[in-house]
Amino acid sequence: MLRTSTYRIHILALLALLLLALAACGERGATKTAATPSASDESASQVMQTATAVAREIAATGTAIAHESASTPVVLAGRGQWYAIDAISHSDNDVLDVLTLHLLRAQRTDQGLLLRIAFEYEGDSEVSIMGGVSKGDIRLTDASGNGYDLLDGDQAVVSLNPDGYSFLPGGGVAGNLLFPLPEGKEPYTLHFPTYEPIEFRLEKEMEPPLAELKPGTYTIGQTLRSNDDDLAPIALRVDSVEVGEEDVTFHVAFVNTGRLGYEVSGPDGMNDAWLIDAERNQYVPIATSDNLASSITPEGGWQPGQAHEGTITFPRPAAPGILRFTFRTYPAVTLTFDERGLQTAAITSRTGGPPPATPTPKPSQVAYQRITQLLAAQAQAILDGDEEAYLAPFAPDLREEQRAIFRRMQQVPLSGYALELSPNEDLWGADQGEMHRVSVWGRYTLEGIPPDNDFRYTADYDFVQQGDSWQITAVYNDDFTPFWFLGDVVVDHSPHFLIFTRPDAEARTTTLARELEAAYDDLKGKGLPMEPMNVAFFTGPEEDLYELTGHGGTRLLGLAVAQYSFENNQVHVNSRAFFINGKAFAEHADDLAAGERASTITHEMVHLALSRESRPFIPPWLSEGLAVYYAEQAPPEKLRTLVTEGRLNELSLVDLTGAESLGEHDLFGETVGYEYLYSGAAIAYLVQTYGEDQVMDFYRAYSRVPDEELAEKFSGMFASLLASTHLTQMAQEKTPEFVQQYFGISLEELDAAVKAWLQQLP
Repeated sequence: MLRTSTYRIHILALLALLLLALAACGERGATKTAATPSASDESASQVMQTATAVAREIAATGTAIAHESASTPVVLAGRGQWYAIDAISHSDNDVLDVLTLHLLRAQRTDQGLLLRIAFEYEGDSEVSIMGGVSKGDIRLTDASGNGYDLLDGDQAVVSLNPDGYSFLPGGGVAGNLLFPLPEGKEPYTLHFPTYEPIEFRLEKEMEPPLAELKPGTYTIGQTLRSNDDDLAPIALRVDSVEVGEEDVTFHVAFVNTGRLGYEVSGPDGMNDAWLIDAERNQYVPIATSDNLASSITPEGGWQPGQAHEGTITFPRPAAPGILRFTFRTYPAVTLTFDERGLQTAAITSRTGGPPPATPTPKPSQVAYQRITQLLAAQAQAILDGDEEAYLAPFAPDLREEQRAIFRRMQQVPLSGYALELSPNEDLWGADQGEMHRVSVWGRYTLEGIPPDNDFRYTADYDFVQQGDSWQITAVYNDDFTPFWFLGDVVVDHSPHFLIFTRPDAEARTTTLARELEAAYDDLKGKGLPMEPMNVAFFTGPEEDLYELTGHGGTRLLGLAVAQYSFENNQVHVNSRAFFINGKAFAEHADDLAAGERASTITHEMVHLALSRESRPFIPPWLSEGLAVYYAEQAPPEKLRTLVTEGRLNELSLVDLTGAESLGEHDLFGETVGYEYLYSGAAIAYLVQTYGEDQVMDFYRAYSRVPDEELAEKFSGMFASLLASTHLTQMAQEKTPEFVQQYFGISLEELDAAVKAWLQQLP
């Protein structure tokens, strides 16, 4: 039995893509023009590197002019006393009113008075200032009214140009203004064109600002949520920062916190991240990991809960005491450093203030939280044996039926139980207070059964809102309904099986247990990997096996079942169990020879034994052929009928490789038996020619296909709809490759060799 679970991927509407494109053009294209054109000719990267290196020299050694060109920052040689100022001013110019002038500090030496200023931008979108001011208009006065002309000033602050880039939200530009030492007394006043004069005193001495970040890797551990509707399900996790000699690298992850697959176009690590330092200097990435360079979205979109990890690298900042990492539409992470390294990490606004308010959750999000809590409480009530807590969420007319189910579950040796909403559940109708056919997943584990063999089922619930809570008003069984949901249960054991039966089938349990153990011993003796404990379900004489497994019919004595799920880009094989059809057992037990019944049980037990190493893209001729071979259902006298009845021309391993199951096109059951025989013949030939170990290695090759390769097949908007097609394609791709690898022949040559071997049977 094959079950493959994949997750639906949500693709953003074209309108959303257009909005992102228009927003990018609108924000990045905003330009304001000041009075005087900029004089800088250097490229942005060259200026940034020069400014960063010189600014470190200022902080480390402090003062005196070494001014070589208009774009080289002002530096003073020698040391002097630092003074904290921290005064701000605003412009009355319509263009410059978006920038706040901040006088940060002063440094006084015998050679001059150096003022450190910054222009800080508080807007939400990017903006460029074209032009600047004249250096001759920047002056300093003392308390006596004496005026002092600017000796020199950094071009970045004179031209109001942050190293060739636009002003980014929360960013700015910092630089130095050098004046002669005033002859008059304090207070001094800085006059910057169009800005309010800033009066200040040199009275608050300070230590030199932090010059260098201590190299190392520092844990951050903050998770940010976007205020953009398109990115609302995608959390930005900032894990750590790595400080190197010349750069800082942030380790981040974009995590799908939603219950659905998701894909978005637009943001990327190179164009949508920036870094702000303690003086509002802004830095754009110089490198990102390849997977974030063009988009934050993983190839094929996110699976639910998937984290898309990567790195974003910036130049090492000039004013490193405070660093603010920002990614467009997300709040910032503000990091505080001292000489020992990182001291604090907090979520803030882009300017360092309180973080923006979390967007109001949608009704479906609130409903998801409430129902998740409800289901978790119900699952815990099952484990605790708390009947009233389990029944509380059900509508009154459901409680008697659910009470019976609860009491049956108390007879089952459960070691774990969980209920959760399906990852694909949309919760339509949550805003109306009524939801129908909500998909719920159940999982449970059984005592003594290997822990990786958890059992899973699905059901649909109807919910009606009652105040802040929800009530379950209907339950519809879906796939792999638990045995005890459909009737009373009796639990029995044999040395290697946990057996569940109905009370009216209990008398046959002894016979069933004996036949199961015989098949177990037979296959273990043949070297198959038998699990120490297995699960077997024995349905009642009137019960329809289809409701439990999706397969039925009175001639079907039993079948092995396993579910294959694809979660977090990994294959999981679960719900491994053996089902015995009680109706067939009762009605046809006398018609079946003891040997035929035993071989049928053994055949299905082969599937159970190999299920952990199986994959849903193994071709049916291989999986069924092994079961036929180990159950000894294809003796020479039966195989000869393939030749004597002229069936070989109708059979082909190439065709069967592309089939989902044997007999899939045989509506009247005329050829399926021959397909099983031919599959068994293929395995018998391979074992005789290459040895059993080689054949089993060939089978296990499918389980060694990397999960990443499967992820490529089962990602995308139509993954669920195309699951069967993808599995068939993988079987057709991998089988010829593995046949060549393990046997040195092509699939067509193997098919011809099997037919020649059959024709030579005595």
